Amino acid sequence: MLNTILALLTVLAVMAAHAVYRLLRLPFRLLRGLFRHNSKPAQVTTR
Repeated sequence: MLNTILALLTVLAVMAAHAVYRLLRLPFRLLRGLFRHNSKPAQVTTR
């Protein structure tokens, strides 16, 4: 019984961490997309 509860808590913790990670990354992805479309091709750096 305890193992089942621990397994469910682990799964929930991983899902919550993944959701928080996606929510934190979303604004940066949107900003990067906006700047990519609006940026001038003068600042091209290839590495």
